[in-house]
Amino acid sequence: MVIFKHRTLLALMMTLVSLLAFTSNAFAANLWAVVKSNQVTQAEVFQLRLIFDEKVDADAIDFKPLEANFFLGQPSFASSLNFTNGKRSSSSEWTIALKAKSLGQLTIPAFEIEGSYSQPIEMTVNADTDLPKQNDLVEIQSQLSRSTLYPDQSAELTTRLIFKADLRRLQNPNFIAPTALNNSPGLSVTEQGKAKQTTQVINGVEVTVFEQRFLVTAEQAGHYTLNSLGFSATLVHGSNRTGSTKLIPINIAPEAFPLEVKAKPQGFGKQWIPTPSLDLTQRWLDADGNVLSTVSKDKNNSELKVTVGDSITRELTLTVEGLAPERFPQFIVNYPSAIRQYAEKPQYTQLADGNFKMTVKQVLIAQKSGQYVLPNIDLEWWNTASDRKVVTSLNALSLTIEPNELSAAPAVVTPPSLPTHSVVVEYDRGYWPYLTALFALLWITTLSWYIKTRLGRQKEAPHLSSAEHDTTKTILIAIERQDAPRIQHLIGVWLAERECQDSPLIDKIKTELEAMNNHIYGGGDSVWSNAQLIKLIKQLAKQTPMKKQQPSQLAKL
Repeated sequence: MVIFKHRTLLALMMTLVSLLAFTSNAFAANLWAVVKSNQVTQAEVFQLRLIFDEKVDADAIDFKPLEANFFLGQPSFASSLNFTNGKRSSSSEWTIALKAKSLGQLTIPAFEIEGSYSQPIEMTVNADTDLPKQNDLVEIQSQLSRSTLYPDQSAELTTRLIFKADLRRLQNPNFIAPTALNNSPGLSVTEQGKAKQTTQVINGVEVTVFEQRFLVTAEQAGHYTLNSLGFSATLVHGSNRTGSTKLIPINIAPEAFPLEVKAKPQGFGKQWIPTPSLDLTQRWLDADGNVLSTVSKDKNNSELKVTVGDSITRELTLTVEGLAPERFPQFIVNYPSAIRQYAEKPQYTQLADGNFKMTVKQVLIAQKSGQYVLPNIDLEWWNTASDRKVVTSLNALSLTIEPNELSAAPAVVTPPSLPTHSVVVEYDRGYWPYLTALFALLWITTLSWYIKTRLGRQKEAPHLSSAEHDTTKTILIAIERQDAPRIQHLIGVWLAERECQDSPLIDKIKTELEAMNNHIYGGGDSVWSNAQLIKLIKQLAKQTPMKKQQPSQLAKL
C-alpha cells in the first residue's frame, strides 16, 4: 500500500514538471529575421528586418557578425506597446541596410535575444549586368602645359572633373590632390585659386564640370612622375525596372605624367630666371600718376626736368611665362644720393593665359638741384626655348633737378652806399661849414635813434616773422594733404634754417616721417595719423628761432 502511494506521487510530480515546461515554451517571446528576397546582386542594397515580440532596448542586438560578408548601413530601431480588448502586446524592430562584399552564397547568421533565436538566412549574390560604366558617371581630364623644365621653372596642370550623374546621389566623395610620385622633393605642386564650377553640354548630355589649375614647380634636376587628380566616391543608383537601390563604387586613378628637369647652366648666380618668354617695360609717372613726357637724347637715354621737392615714379612691369610669383626677381637700383627712393610692394596679377605679371613702383624724390643719371636696368634670363642666355635692358634717364623758391639760397640785400663828395679846400669858408656840421649832427642823431628803436622792438617781440610763419603754414598744409614728397623737402629746408640741430624733437620728427612714408609707399599695411607730426612741428616752431643772417659788409665811408 505504501509502495503504491509513492509511485502515484512520483507520476504526479513528473506530470506537473512536463506541464510547466510546456507552459513556459508556449509563452516564450519570438525573434524573426526577414529580407525581401534572398536573391540579390553585388551592387544591390537590401534591408534586413529583425522583429522581437517584446519591448527591449536598442542595443539588445549586436550587428558585428554581419561585417564579415556585408557592408552595413546605420541601423534604425523602433518599439511599441499596445492594448487591444484588454490584452497587452509589445514589439521591438530593427532595420539595417546591407550590401554584399562578394559574389556567391553568403549567410546572414542567427541572432539571439533573451534566449530566443532567429533563423539564419542563405543569400545568393549574383553579378550585376545592367549597371552603367564608370566613365558614363564621372570622368577626369588632365593636361600638363610642358614636360621639360629647368629648376625654378613652372608648368601648369589643368584638371577637369566631369560629373555626368546627379551630384546629389554621390556619397563619401574623396579627392586625391596632384603630387609627385613618392612625394619627391624635386617637384612642388600648389593650387592656383579656387575650382571653377560650370554647367556644360557634352554629346547632348548636361554635365557639371569642376576645373582646377595647379602650378608644378621644379626644385632640382632629375626625372620625375607627376600624378594628376584622382577621385573616389559611391553613387546611389536606382533601377526603375526592379525598384531596387544599388551602390556603384567609383575609383578613378590619377593619370601619370613623366617630367624631366634639366640641370641649371653654369654661370648664373641667384638671379636665375628660366622662361621661354619674358617682357620688361617701364614708365615714368608724376605725383598724380600721369605719364611724363621724356626727351630722347639717344636710343639708350632720355632726359627729364623736375624741381627740388618734386616726386617721380619709375613703374616697372615684368611678365614672365611659367614662373611662380615667389620666383620673380627683385629690382635693386642704386640711385644718386640726391634722390630719395621709396619702393612700394610688388603687385602680382595672373593673366588669362595663366602667366603672372609683376608691377613695381619706385617713388623717387628730388632732394638737391643738379644734373643726375637714373641708371638703366639690365635683366639677365635664360631662354628655355632656345637654350641661351638673354639680357633685357631698360634705358637710363638723365634728370635735371632745378631749384625752387624755397630751396634757393636767400639773396643778400646790400643797402645802397652813401654818396661820395669831392673835398674842396677853401680858405675863406664863411658860415657854411658850421651849418653843414649842424645838419650832419642832427642827421646822425636821428639815425641813431631809429636804429635803437628798431632793435628794441625786435627784442620785445620774438614772434615768428612773416616769412617763417608762411613756411610753417605751408608745411602744415602739406601734412594735412599727406603730400609726402613736398613734406620731406619743406621740412628739410625748414630745419636747415633753424637753430635746432640738438633739439630732441628732431629725432621724433624723423621717426614720424619714416612712419608716414611706410604708410604711403608701403602698400597701406601700416597705420599712421598726421596729428603727432603736426604737434611736433608746432612745438619746434615755438621753441627754436630762425638762424641769424650774417650782416652784410657796408661800404666803408
